Amino acid sequence: MLQILDASWPQTQRRRIVGTSKLLCMITVAAILAANLSSSRETHAAEPQANETTTDPIGHRNTFSIAGRVVDEAGTGLAGIELRLIVADQRPSPRNRFPFNWQMIESGRPDKRGLVRQLLLGKTDLDGRFVFNQVQPGKDIELAYWGQDVARGRQTSLEDLSPNERRNLIVQTVAGGTIHGKFDPALYLIDELTLSGIDGTFRPQSTDNSTRYEFTGIPAGVYKLRILCVEVNEKTDAAAFMTSQMEYTIPLVVKSGATLTVELDGNAPSPVTEVTAAVAPKAEQAE
Repeated sequence: MLQILDASWPQTQRRRIVGTSKLLCMITVAAILAANLSSSRETHAAEPQANETTTDPIGHRNTFSIAGRVVDEAGTGLAGIELRLIVADQRPSPRNRFPFNWQMIESGRPDKRGLVRQLLLGKTDLDGRFVFNQVQPGKDIELAYWGQDVARGRQTSLEDLSPNERRNLIVQTVAGGTIHGKFDPALYLIDELTLSGIDGTFRPQSTDNSTRYEFTGIPAGVYKLRILCVEVNEKTDAAAFMTSQMEYTIPLVVKSGATLTVELDGNAPSPVTEVTAAVAPKAEQAE
């Protein structure tokens, strides 16, 4: 309230009115400043954050997301592709050596060997899309993938990508080759059957027929089909029986998207190695 000072008022009354007016002005200014500060805080709190990284509450590290799409050679999204995102502090040379070989990757176990900081498992959706959240930083980040009719492969150097590239990753696949056939159990008493190439070793998929084998998702390249057989020959005096371990190899060339038939029911090739050992009869072993 505005008051006009009358010169006829006592000096004490005039001083009291001036002091009260000053106090009211100070309170009003403080209220205005507080209101403006509160409004400013609400505005900043509502603004979205532009930073891609978030804080990992467990490891207190900055984490980020890697997302994208797995496509075929025509750019069509592929559903159901198996994915393994591997974050490591160091890698062997060549990079596909144990524990980063395919047997360890497909089984989901490379993180048990101390070189892997983080292993994330995933699969593409119906449109071929995927997303990995809370990815930890590392010196080497790789995305391994495989699936039906797709050659298994690796997308490497993801640690060098920009935040925008990490969120829009395109994984271009190629058609995998297939090797299949049948074998004669009388000729091949197979103990192990593998396919070896530059990117590691393949093992056959199980089939509904114990005399057939099949390898799928094979990248184009040169391979060796390795056949390890065991033969048992009992001696006539029954003092012991002999076991022979025979190893055969067949060189093969696999083309992208092609099917190669290799029948193992004819004449066996010459063995690469042959190891023979004498073993005591079963009755003596039990004793």
